[in-house]
Parts: sequence; C-alpha cells; structure tokens
Amino acid sequence: MTDERIGRRAVLGGAVGMAGLAALPALAQDGTTEFQAPASSSVRNNASSFRLLQWQDYFENTKGGVILADTTSRALHFWSEDQSIYRLYPTSVPLSEELTRRGKTEIVRKAVNPPWRPTASMLERNPDWPKMVEGGSKDNPL
Repeated sequence: MTDERIGRRAVLGGAVGMAGLAALPALAQDGTTEFQAPASSSVRNNASSFRLLQWQDYFENTKGGVILADTTSRALHFWSEDQSIYRLYPTSVPLSEELTRRGKTEIVRKAVNPPWRPTASMLERNPDWPKMVEGGSKDNPL
C-alpha cells in the first residue's frame, strides 16, 4: 500500500516552484531603473516647467501684439499690443534640430479656419498624408 499523504516538503517544494514561475516575467526585464535618454538635451520633458519670459528681451515694442515661441520649454507666449493680455500655450517642437526654425518673422496674413498644406518634405516623410486639409476640419492641425 502506498502512502497518499502529501508531506510538508512536497508542499514547500511546490510553492517554491510556483514562485519561481511567477517571477519569470520580472527576470525577463533588463533590470535597469535608468530613464531613456531625452530626445534633445535642451528640451524639457516636464510640460509644467514653462519658463517665464519677458517680451522686452526679444522685441522693441508690442505694436500689433507679439508672439514668442520658446522651444526649450515647449511654450508659446503672447502679449497684446497694450499688454493687457498675456497668454501662455503649450506647444510641440520639431522632430529634429534641422527642422527647427529660429529667428524673427512677421505675421502677414491672419485667417479664421485656414486650410493646412503639408510641405513637400513632410509629404516625403509621410506619403499617406493628404495634400491639403480644409479649414475647420477636425484633422486640421491649425
């Protein structure tokens, strides 16, 4: 006759085996706690870390209102002509340093719900994009 009782050693051995199986997914990870390297050393990852900038550092006056795009903290600053309105908006930054435009420009035309046309280089990188998106469309990034 065989003894059909399960001994303490068998129970403990089974428990250790099950714990080992449960730990396999954790062992498959690389075991590092390091963060990924940032895409750019000058761009902040914390969206709430906007820098407070003063228009006087960049413009002689606020005639017509002024807009300042801060690519470091990913923010757009707007001051009205009489400086009674100041707005701060979150923004994105270009994919690479080569695509980042720097310097001053002037807004020559304003339109409500303008159409959007991707540039030739955008279409080259993303051939499935439309050649134009109508103004007011939910797909229009403007």
